[in-house]
Amino acid sequence: MFKKDGYKVVGLSTFILILCLLIISLGTYSLFSQTVFIDTHLKAGTLEVKLERTNLKYNELNDEGLLIEHENKEVKNFTKTNTLTDNIFDISPNNCIVPGNYFEATMLLTNNGDVAFNYWLSIKLKEGLDSNLKGQIKVTVITYINGNEVESVGYLKDGLEIGSESLPLDTVLVNESKTFKVKVEFIHSSMNNSAMEEEVNFDLTVYAVQNTNK
Repeated sequence: MFKKDGYKVVGLSTFILILCLLIISLGTYSLFSQTVFIDTHLKAGTLEVKLERTNLKYNELNDEGLLIEHENKEVKNFTKTNTLTDNIFDISPNNCIVPGNYFEATMLLTNNGDVAFNYWLSIKLKEGLDSNLKGQIKVTVITYINGNEVESVGYLKDGLEIGSESLPLDTVLVNESKTFKVKVEFIHSSMNNSAMEEEVNFDLTVYAVQNTNK
């Protein structure tokens, strides 16, 4: 009887063991599972420069032939302009200048983009390379670096480079603005008569490149 009962016990134990293994096996493969997909979206930032004139001082001839001082405080946006008709001094193709004439524009450079940028300036003669007038136009650029006024002076015949990509004038942070002034003067000179009826055309270029903090 012991043997018979022993076989029953062994058989029952074996069955229970197999059942336990089966339960363990089923339990392993019936655990909750989930696959998570993360939608990753990348959008490139922008470098956006806004250039405005905030003030213009100049003199011009009145009907009596005298130079009279003027000032225009109207803000004018030069970010996107027609280069054939627009210039920061509001000089039209029909305007004539004489010795003693000057134009001084105060410019505001604003960072409306997503990245800080470095900037520098260039003034280059575009047309009138053979003109005597180019040597009689004095160009002055005033920048403000760390609260200090920095003046750069030259003549249109040579052009003027204020800063460069490797040595920029300054860095403009996001939502920050920087001010600079550009002044051109027709100086008094013994050579003034040689410039009568001559013309020159020049470009003011503002360069902006992302600051990489290198």
